[in-house]
Amino acid sequence: MAVVRSAEYTQFLSKGFFLTDARGRYGGAHAFLAEKYLSQELQNFEKILGQNHWQVFGLKVHLMDVLCVCKRVNDAMDISKQLKASTEMFSASNVQRISAEQILAGFYKLQNNWVEAEDLLRGSKSALETELGPMHLMTIRTWKFLADLYINWGKFDRAENELKQLVPFAQRSLHGDHHLTYQIVNSYADVLEHQNKVEAAQEMRALQQGKGDETNQGILMALGDEYERGCSARVDRRFDEAEKILSRVMLESEKLTRQSRGTRRNQCTDLYDMATKGLALTLFGQDKLKEAENLQRDLLARMIARNHPLDDARLDIMDDLAFTLECEKKLYEAEKLQLEVRKGRADVLGPVHEKTTSSRKRLAAIFRAQGRNSEAESEYKAIIDACEQRLGLYHIQTLKEAKALASFYRGIPRGLKLADEAFIKAIEISRNVLGAYSEETLDLADERAAVLELDGRVEEAEELLEYTKRDLLRYFGPDHEATKNVIEHLEDIKSGN
Repeated sequence: MAVVRSAEYTQFLSKGFFLTDARGRYGGAHAFLAEKYLSQELQNFEKILGQNHWQVFGLKVHLMDVLCVCKRVNDAMDISKQLKASTEMFSASNVQRISAEQILAGFYKLQNNWVEAEDLLRGSKSALETELGPMHLMTIRTWKFLADLYINWGKFDRAENELKQLVPFAQRSLHGDHHLTYQIVNSYADVLEHQNKVEAAQEMRALQQGKGDETNQGILMALGDEYERGCSARVDRRFDEAEKILSRVMLESEKLTRQSRGTRRNQCTDLYDMATKGLALTLFGQDKLKEAENLQRDLLARMIARNHPLDDARLDIMDDLAFTLECEKKLYEAEKLQLEVRKGRADVLGPVHEKTTSSRKRLAAIFRAQGRNSEAESEYKAIIDACEQRLGLYHIQTLKEAKALASFYRGIPRGLKLADEAFIKAIEISRNVLGAYSEETLDLADERAAVLELDGRVEEAEELLEYTKRDLLRYFGPDHEATKNVIEHLEDIKSGN
């Protein structure tokens, strides 16, 4: 029996089981596929290794993360309860346990369940202090995680208390210009400023600057971490926090650029550019379009002035600016710039690269906004061709683009016949990618029926809806939203509405 189990285990490994970053396989936009993959692997390994094995525990950690991305909060909560119970299997200093507890705390934070997150991190910090001591790196990192929780919670007095105790340990345990020390001291100064203790904050920053005069490497690394934190806040739509962080990174990296030479200066310049780009996107997310445009124009002008090549980074800035201009209805300038981006990306990255197709999507939207449907159609077709070449016909991204083309045809004059053909193709792709009876495939059938109805082919629409209704009732039941929508659509057709 042990030999059989070992053979099964080896077989799963040879298949590439241990791809815990399942989103790496399917892409961040398709987390539902990653969830399906991880759930299946979890079942397989629970069967082979049992529920208490460390690899099973690790899979659950990543599955909960993916469930959060899928916004399946109840399922994620179930996994979190299992994880919380399982952490007792590991010592307080076990890396997997620490990772799981921090992911759990982050999950609780997303649910505004601050007390649960606090209890988890306080327990983790206390156990690490006992087992490893307060000056150990893992203790310091967990301690900082707790302080950050209080800051996000708005409990600045508690954050101040934790950071006040943490700073001396970090300074003694790590060298003065270590990026983590810099980050901790900076957080402490921010908290002091937030509570109007301005002089104390200035003293703390001055002390930190003095310790970092020997080398700017630690400060640069800390600013890099701050930049990542600002980007995470932007992605989570915490725009005020992101704006504050990225503005500070811009300011500090600009200072470092002036103080540095050679390779270090180039690193500082790169960080300054990235922070500017991130801040512009943050302002865009707040509908501060003119401010975003000004930042993007300034950044592009700086890159051109220092003879930055027409590479991926410069093309990204041009793309951001073109999209901002499009949203400001400056369509002529947006089109001109986006055409440059499309050509540049085709030359630098290749004509079928995903960024090149992204430029085509933006151009299609610009053409549609001007009523230039034939030019928009050419872009949509080129996008699908590129996806088929890069990924194959039966791929989730190809399906997405096929749906976009069908929707485009449905919205233009005399486009219903073309829309029907496009929906037939999209349904075929969906059947092969997601299955004949998946919700997505059946939704597409409902959309095709709407096109048939608009085209006057009412009997065909009714027949298609009857089949779709039957499948939805069989696989999803009468209470599912998609089932209700199809039944309502069918009743409208039968009643002549």
